[in-house]
Amino acid sequence: MEHVYVFLLLFKKKSKPRGVWYQRRLDVVNRGLGGYNTDWLLPVAEKTVSNTLIKGSTKIRLVVIWMGTNDSVLEGMPSGQHVPIARYKKNLLAMYSLYPSNIPTIFITPTPFRHDIWRDRDPEVTAEYGEAAKDLAKELEIGVVDSQKEFKGKELAPLLSDGLHLKPAGYE
Repeated sequence: MEHVYVFLLLFKKKSKPRGVWYQRRLDVVNRGLGGYNTDWLLPVAEKTVSNTLIKGSTKIRLVVIWMGTNDSVLEGMPSGQHVPIARYKKNLLAMYSLYPSNIPTIFITPTPFRHDIWRDRDPEVTAEYGEAAKDLAKELEIGVVDSQKEFKGKELAPLLSDGLHLKPAGYE
């Protein structure tokens, strides 16, 4: 079986990404956990990837790493999700390094959110995490989707279910 591995924040069931191209072609395996940051997800990723590669029966065709939204929560917030930007970048590199170099990998930057609803975050700080992901992707010579750029100038309410998590329209 061929797989696409996606390490990301696991969104609500009603707002699953619409991977139209991958439907019926590849098995998309989401390995994200709701509310996790890169510090918390890295050990899960290490275990998942090592188990997958050891079994050898799975051919991974693409890895998508979409992290940073929770890492960029402002320092000192009760959620404890904040990860300093240097460690976030180090964690992204560690996740990328789990896979053999012949497996294509892309990063997706943290998406914009509605600051009027999510006061524990700052749009400028989240954008800095996006820049860190783009910088690392450039260093690694891998692809990156700049969600900040993709959403720029768009009304966010119709795209976000709760001001943070994407609705199906947000994936289009």
